[in-house]
Amino acid sequence: KKKKRKQYLRSGLMRNVGLRTRKETNSIFIDHTNTPSNLDITKHQVEMQHRKEGVLGYKYHYFITLDGKVEKGRADDAIGFGLGLHNDEAIGIQLAGSTNFTYHQISSLKNLIKTLQQKYGKLIIETSSKDIEQELK
Repeated sequence: KKKKRKQYLRSGLMRNVGLRTRKETNSIFIDHTNTPSNLDITKHQVEMQHRKEGVLGYKYHYFITLDGKVEKGRADDAIGFGLGLHNDEAIGIQLAGSTNFTYHQISSLKNLIKTLQQKYGKLIIETSSKDIEQELK
């Protein structure tokens, strides 16, 4: 418990600390919900789980549903949580599912990456999944 609390405090995400603003954006971190690929989970459901863990709201900046709808999470300039080693430098995107992502999800993901790179310039793309990595090639 103490280790997790220290992580949250370092990222400025505990309820008593509030959200910190990211100073620079160097990368995009892409993750997934690790739920069955046919479970149409919502950002709201994931956010409720994050809140139960003690995080102030949804951890990521964007959520992509099974049908490819892009839902806004944190403000783009807020520090995310669970974004690999680069919480304070990355924009976080989470896809519903764990493998076999839909055509609509991948299409929306590619469009979102393009939009973010137009806004921030060339960004390093990191993923938590080889499946997502393969889809981006």
